[in-house]
This record gives sequence, structure tokens and C-alpha cells, in this order.
Amino acid sequence: MHWDDSGRGPRSCRRALAWYAVQLYLNALWSTVFFGPGTPRMGDRGSREGGVQVNCSPTSKRDLSESTSALTLGPSVRRLRRVQRLSASIDAAWGFFSDPANLARITPPGLGFEVTSPLPEHIYTGQIVTYRVRPLFGVPVTWVTEIAAVDAPHRFVDEQRVGPYRFWHHQHHLREVDGGVEVEDIVHYALPFGPVGAIVDRLLVLPRLHRIFAYRGRVLADTFGELATPGPRRSVATLAGADR
Repeated sequence: MHWDDSGRGPRSCRRALAWYAVQLYLNALWSTVFFGPGTPRMGDRGSREGGVQVNCSPTSKRDLSESTSALTLGPSVRRLRRVQRLSASIDAAWGFFSDPANLARITPPGLGFEVTSPLPEHIYTGQIVTYRVRPLFGVPVTWVTEIAAVDAPHRFVDEQRVGPYRFWHHQHHLREVDGGVEVEDIVHYALPFGPVGAIVDRLLVLPRLHRIFAYRGRVLADTFGELATPGPRRSVATLAGADR
């Protein structure tokens, strides 16, 4: 490596370390895809995987707004939140979000998103959705999601069962507001492989998730029309527990 006064040396070193971390992550990713990440299930009381403990009631009638407080989250879990207000009724918004076929519409084309399981007209508790996605460098990843809880037309939760994350828990909230509906997404996620996963998250995964939610927001605004939304018009990420 050539070190000079321009500072290219340190930047080259950082790029090399970042690429090395990516290689480690992608190599280990295959074992995650083929053998599964061991993500704990909601309803498996006291189950634990890698510092993440789930202690939730399996019934879909529970108050989903308390679902995050039912998780004893490890320090590596990140919380991602986005709020958007749409010019649509809550029933129209629910009809859109509860139709799994619309997943492809709100996913950036560059991810190569492809649903690989039969889809019903609307989601239901316990539903399994499988799809293939290419999140990094065109490498195909199989993702298996379970719809863990549904409270129509206000909220539902999806959780990863097989995929690249050590933990993935996504809450979708719909609330009626003046002139339309407020859509709130709250994602808790963690990557495997400890410090290597943390590097990959900071350099690649978190920026990519921000872009995915930004794309989704544009599609929803084009589909329904957008109302003024209080606060930042972007996804906000924190370490879980830091915002409490």
C-alpha cells in the first residue's frame, strides 16, 4: 500500500478492511441460508438466541404496541423507525399493506425481489412467505418470513425465520389522522458474526435499509398522495434501548 500526503493510504486501508469484512460476512452468509439463523419464534416463551430473548404471548389479540417491550434486546440490536402520512383511508392503506403481492411494488428493483411461495389475498397470523432477494453484490439470498401477529386494520408484525439476519422483527402500524392515515414502521434487527457483522451493518446494511425505506416512501406517496408528516421525512436508526 502506498502512503502519501494525500491521505489515500488510510482510505485504501479502510476500504480493504471493509471489503475483507464483506467477504467474511458473505462467506458466512451461505451457512446462514442453508442451515438457518436460529431466529427465536414469538410464542416460544423464554427462547434465546445469541443474547436475544423472546418472551411473548403467542396470541394475535395481544397489544402489539407492547411487542418491543416484550423483547430483552442485546446491545447489538438496532432499531429503525420511519413515519409517513398518506392521503388515504385506513381501510385503503390496510388493503394495500395486507396484500403480500404488493411487497414487490415497494421494494427497489435492484434487489431482485421475487416471491417464491403461493400468496393469499390477505395476510393472516402464522402465514409463511418465502422469497428470494439479492441484497449485496447480486448474491441471491432465500428469506423466510412469518406473519407473527395481525390486528386488522391497525397493525401487523412480520419476523424472519430463515435469512441473513440474526434477528429481524418488523412492526407495521396504521393510525387514522386528519385527512388520511399515518404509517409507522419499526424494525428491530441484528446481524450475525459479532464485530464483523457490526462493521458490515454500519458500512452496508444500514445505508441500504435507509435507501429501501426511502424508495418505499416514494412509491407510497405516488400511490396514495402524501400529507405533511411531523418530524424527519426519513428513517431514523438507533441502538435498541437508546431511545427509551
